[in-house]
Amino acid sequence: MFSQYADQKFYMYLKKLQILSNLQWDIVEMEMKSSNDSIEEIILYHKFLTRRDILRYKASMFHTEYLDIKNVTVSFEFTKNQSAWMKMNKIFPLYIENNVLYVAMDDPENIKVIDGLCNIMKEHKLDKSFFHIYYCPSNEILFKWVKTEKVHYSEITDTSKLLDAIFERAFICQSSDIHFHPQKNYVEVSFRISGILKKECILEKNMWNMILTRLKVLSNLDVTESRKPQSGHYECTILEKKVDLRMSTHPSIYGENLTIRLLQHYNQLRSLKDLGFDEDIFLELESIIQKPQGLLVVTGPTGSGKTSTLYALVQEIQKYNKNIMTLESPVECYLPGIRQTEIREGAILDYADGIRSILRQDPDVILIGEIRDEETAKMAVRAALTGHFVIATMHTVDTLGVPLRLKELDISNQLMTETLIGVLSQRLVRVICKDCKGLFDVNTQCLRCEDGYSHREALGEFLKVDIEWSHLLTYASRKELEEKRLDQEKLSLKERMSKWIQEGKTTQKESNRIFGLE
Repeated sequence: MFSQYADQKFYMYLKKLQILSNLQWDIVEMEMKSSNDSIEEIILYHKFLTRRDILRYKASMFHTEYLDIKNVTVSFEFTKNQSAWMKMNKIFPLYIENNVLYVAMDDPENIKVIDGLCNIMKEHKLDKSFFHIYYCPSNEILFKWVKTEKVHYSEITDTSKLLDAIFERAFICQSSDIHFHPQKNYVEVSFRISGILKKECILEKNMWNMILTRLKVLSNLDVTESRKPQSGHYECTILEKKVDLRMSTHPSIYGENLTIRLLQHYNQLRSLKDLGFDEDIFLELESIIQKPQGLLVVTGPTGSGKTSTLYALVQEIQKYNKNIMTLESPVECYLPGIRQTEIREGAILDYADGIRSILRQDPDVILIGEIRDEETAKMAVRAALTGHFVIATMHTVDTLGVPLRLKELDISNQLMTETLIGVLSQRLVRVICKDCKGLFDVNTQCLRCEDGYSHREALGEFLKVDIEWSHLLTYASRKELEEKRLDQEKLSLKERMSKWIQEGKTTQKESNRIFGLE
């Protein structure tokens, strides 16, 4: 992260270039005075510039180029102390070519650090070498160092340092959750990565009480209570990124089980186009969000990417200058210009009361984190009926399960046909790595992936509730609804998955993981 001096220097550089409008500068300067956020964080939060633009301008300020070091491997050996010094000073060595050392730095003008680098080169008898310095932000350099280092958890005896190592590793692996599972004689630590729970390490049982106590204290939980489930959270900084850690304890026969959800409130969100939906689904969604009122439901199991889709949808709607208000449990990402409310367990405000209150705030669009009971369902339908565009999530197997579930929640056929305008069902599917083509070999480490898959994309099926479907939903059974979908040649989730497999986008193994063996 930039120092205060460097942050001020970057601020002056952007002002000189007249990159932002006067109004945008007013907002930036006001927030710089009232918060500890850097100018980069403020600009990114308000989407005045893209991250790529900021990196390009920073590199330009240093009269060099930005280099993405994510997939770069070091081709030169340094001692442990030298590596530690470079990590501390935010330097990442790349390679030596024609007596020139290529390095990435977060501050290419830091003479003191460059002198230290010269001393290291002298130790390698390369004192007459020249440097070619690329710009790279410090968090990316730290990220790369931690990723290349081998972590020996058993050698870390300090509780605080052990937790830091686990959190850093989880962050590097883009883990959504950390699981601490006490066994009879040890504690098993696992990360959930791309929807898969992977074992990370084993800790000695005698350390567990110290670890758990520390996390409880940080999360404002009762350290003396071990028989009842508890939940809490605290915000920390991992590799110079702000992360909200959501703690949840649960009693088990070998001690308290702990699960931690990692949330990055200021994370850069993916656009609707970037989520990976098939083109026809994307066009359907783009069209439906332009409607002035109605209920749009996004459904799928936990961890299927529903929240990311909701955020992408409201970002698209925001382009039309709408007053958007949300009710979430929890708020996973902060959205500029959108009024977000967190529904906390045991708090005075629940979803139904939240909708009642929001309706008095002149909203155009209401986002509801989850319709889980009759009262919330009725309030969501009421909001849609009174001229508001409502987006909500539900837990059903597919699109056809939503109207049936709404009936179970005592929503009449008439109300449903007047308000329900669309249902999106989705899953997150791991996509084959383009570099290794999915033929992962443990003896040949792919630079981009570790298991043959590079990232996840959203697989979806969409039901547009038009007049014909509205009439059908009032009386038809599930079997009749499925027959109607077949008649209209609308692809189900499984059919779209088969299409992705045929196109070489994913694998049968991934299909079996998501939908089970048939």
